[in-house]
Amino acid sequence: MQIKKSFEKDWELKKEIVGIERNEVYKEFIRKMPDSPISIEAIQSLGGSAPNPAKLKILFESLTESVQNSPFGKEYKKILTKLSQTSVGVLAPNFTKSDTSGKLVALTDFRGKYVLLDFWASWCGPCRAEHPNLVTTFKEFNNRNFTIIGVSLDQQKSKGAWLNAIVKDGLTWTQLSDLKGWANEASSLYNVQAIPKNYLIGPDGVILAKDLKPDALKSKLDQILTK
Repeated sequence: MQIKKSFEKDWELKKEIVGIERNEVYKEFIRKMPDSPISIEAIQSLGGSAPNPAKLKILFESLTESVQNSPFGKEYKKILTKLSQTSVGVLAPNFTKSDTSGKLVALTDFRGKYVLLDFWASWCGPCRAEHPNLVTTFKEFNNRNFTIIGVSLDQQKSKGAWLNAIVKDGLTWTQLSDLKGWANEASSLYNVQAIPKNYLIGPDGVILAKDLKPDALKSKLDQILTK
């Protein structure tokens, strides 16, 4: 067991080092090739799964105007705008979706509560793996002004799998979906590129944190919610 832990620690360290070196290569390419559309791809790669829109915007604006105004550049500019609209410290964009019974529910209906907006799907293994810990956290904090809103990226054809997953995983909080898969309007609004993806929203509707793993979520809630 000790050998396994040591190997995993060394492996994670090596991945971190490789990631840092890779990012330096991307930055150097962007610096030397501001007139290349490929630099936009390098910026996207630097953003990773949890992009910082402010930093990416600086890099994007270092490119030539012709690249920024190219079709690819204009599309990426839209992505940066979406990322900025869902950054920590900004008002979470509102949306309205149907719950499992077909009732329309809006994000703003939960103003006054701390809300974890959780994007997932029945077919997403990593999402399902986090559910036991989410259930535990929900039970611990749901009587302390906290709730969860699940938004599924399932499709119409997998509606049954979505509903079954809710029951099987014991998800007793609000569940929403338009059953459009990756074309889900809420996930598009939040520029969700991979799941699981989540946002912790304060009672005033402002985004407090995002991409919180279950342990980090519990720690955050312990900090902001008094017993």
